Amino acid sequence: MTIQQKSIQNAAFEGNTELVTSLLEINPDAVKSMDEDGRTALHWSTSGKHTSLTSLLLSRGSSPTAIDSTGMTPLHIGCSVGATPLVLLLLPLSTPVLNATTQTGQTALHYAASKNHREIVDALLSAGADPSVKDATGQTPLHRAVTRGWTEVVRRLKEDARCKVNVRDAVGNTPLYLAAEEGHVEIVRYLLQVGADRDVVNKEEKGPADVTIDKTIRDLLSQES
Repeated sequence: MTIQQKSIQNAAFEGNTELVTSLLEINPDAVKSMDEDGRTALHWSTSGKHTSLTSLLLSRGSSPTAIDSTGMTPLHIGCSVGATPLVLLLLPLSTPVLNATTQTGQTALHYAASKNHREIVDALLSAGADPSVKDATGQTPLHRAVTRGWTEVVRRLKEDARCKVNVRDAVGNTPLYLAAEEGHVEIVRYLLQVGADRDVVNKEEKGPADVTIDKTIRDLLSQES
């Protein structure tokens, strides 16, 4: 296989800076080319957590706001894989797509919150990421963090004034309901402290107390506010 026949996307994912550089010398416009999934070399270098290569691609004209066929930007990918240095590199260049959503309605903040990437959550919020955006299931980043039991991420999200603690998803579940259902005691305690409504019910007319099997959580929910 000749150099020309090799994919710049594959080379970027592998972190092969020498090959990427050679391919760009042959065809400078390759930096903008997309694979069958609509991903550029920048998407793939971010996925591979290659900070220096990502910086090189940006300097050669790769777009940090490029969107693939599923709606993902390099920022989405960096937040998903937990590549903090890359996210910090991309953030100042990604303002137009900071709150962009994928086909499933997820923002970069959804991905960071779901995977407990606390430093990235902080960086996104500081840059203006909106924690109130709902995905296709009606869930905010707070719903996602609560479900997975990421207490510190929950605290970070709630510290943002735009984060609403009693927001309901598509079936009417609040973050408190999900925390109770999953048995996350500390998150239940924290959400109650910051104003979560224990009496909100979902579309099935069930509330947090109806779904928990944890005695400590039942006691917390039974206490007077």
